[in-house]
Amino acid sequence: MSNTSRPRSTSIYVNNPSDLLPLVIPKWDLKVSSSALKNNSLIFSTIKQIVQTLCPSMEILDVDDLEISQLGGGLTNVLYLVKGTENSKNVNCLIRVNGSEESDILVDRSIENRVSSYLSKSGIAPIYFGRFTNGRVEEFYAGSLPLDPGRMHPGKAQLENSTECKSYTWRILEAMSKMHNLSIPPGVAKTDGEATIWDQTEEWIKLATESYVKHVDKFEKGMGEGVYSELKLKWEVLKNHLTSEPKSKAESFSREAVFCHMDCQSLNILTKPEGEEEDPWAIKLIDFEYSCFNPRAIDLGNTFCEMCECNDLKPDWNTQYPEGDEAKWIVEKYVDFQNPGMREEMGEEWEEFIQGVRVEIDKHSLLSHFGWCFWSIIQDDVSVIDFDYMLYAKIRWGGAMWMWDRVMADIE
Repeated sequence: MSNTSRPRSTSIYVNNPSDLLPLVIPKWDLKVSSSALKNNSLIFSTIKQIVQTLCPSMEILDVDDLEISQLGGGLTNVLYLVKGTENSKNVNCLIRVNGSEESDILVDRSIENRVSSYLSKSGIAPIYFGRFTNGRVEEFYAGSLPLDPGRMHPGKAQLENSTECKSYTWRILEAMSKMHNLSIPPGVAKTDGEATIWDQTEEWIKLATESYVKHVDKFEKGMGEGVYSELKLKWEVLKNHLTSEPKSKAESFSREAVFCHMDCQSLNILTKPEGEEEDPWAIKLIDFEYSCFNPRAIDLGNTFCEMCECNDLKPDWNTQYPEGDEAKWIVEKYVDFQNPGMREEMGEEWEEFIQGVRVEIDKHSLLSHFGWCFWSIIQDDVSVIDFDYMLYAKIRWGGAMWMWDRVMADIE
């Protein structure tokens, strides 16, 4: 998408994750209509003050010139769209209000703000206008829509053309590859190049176990008797296997720690309506709260899982998970983006290498399933956002068992 009309702020807070504006946006019941927001003077006045401070180029004359609407929110935050005027032209910005303090145990907001600010400066993320006590303000991609999950797949026209972009999949892989090639300065991310998935998941297991013990009957009923114990056991087996010394070029490549998005799914991929972009396949990635260094294969494996309509809670692993020619095309295109000369350099080893990377992606997709299972168990206990976390945990566990039988049965 074109950036030629992106609003710019002269605020000292822009791309500055350190200075915090000491204002708090009060909690708002998401079930209440957006039209009622204007009657909540505290929320309305606080948002106005935040926007005027962090985005001074928005010339808001009085309260009637400021239009605020809620956008529902993600699974860990509440979103407000603010519309105002800049030199008599309409401008927008997005306010992200963090979820409950309890659910913030899953996300380090200081790290998230440092990463979002850096990616903003790099032109990868929306402009980071600044931070306030319980959230931040960022650029809003006006007119953009989340990608339909079914369109994450390349489709027949793309599979038959490996040299020209014919799908959103091409652009997704291109964007992921660009992130994977970033040189993140020390002190921005959680680590300075080391994979975080192992320690992070162990932290989530500890928290999930505390939640599980408090509500054992509920979880046994929701996920199945004995499932949680089996989940933890299989995690240990998988961790031991994937942290072993690489035995091939494919394993070394797949397990290399790179800077990953870690939540590249349809709701975090924005597109423009047809006819509004010179490039019909243009996309923007958003929501980098889980971005960190990890094996490249887990970022790809997570996206493979998300191609199965997990957001709609109706994945069909057998028909939607990339396999065969589709999986081969995706892996080859990603590797071409990462290292354009590798295909020629490897010669006859290329096919074996690509197949090896495909297997590694499938194995690392289990890390995605297990991680989101533990995450959902915690969220079910602490989140105030209206989402069926228990069902999501059950769905991801089902996906994990489907994949486990395919790639780990002989290793267990």
